[in-house]
Amino acid sequence: MRIFAKIMAIPAIAGLKTAGIIIEILAKASCILAGPFLVFVIGCSVYCAVTGSFRNLVILLVVACACIGLYLLIGVLLGAIDIAGAKLKRFLHSQKTH
Repeated sequence: MRIFAKIMAIPAIAGLKTAGIIIEILAKASCILAGPFLVFVIGCSVYCAVTGSFRNLVILLVVACACIGLYLLIGVLLGAIDIAGAKLKRFLHSQKTH
């Protein structure tokens, strides 16, 4: 039974690595678009704070927090994929058999 699990670990490792590469490429590509957008939103937030338009300021701060939260979520997801891949590799190289 353990040999079957080790055989099934190989495609799981390949799938995790492929998903990690795709997510990393998409994250880097989105930085090209979302980076300037985030700078624009922060600039508009400063303008709204100076002019006293606090309703618009709250909306802009929510948008900025959503962008930052998305990047944090991508980082956590990539970290979880790396951890899962490392655990599967350790399982694949383990010599213990019952």
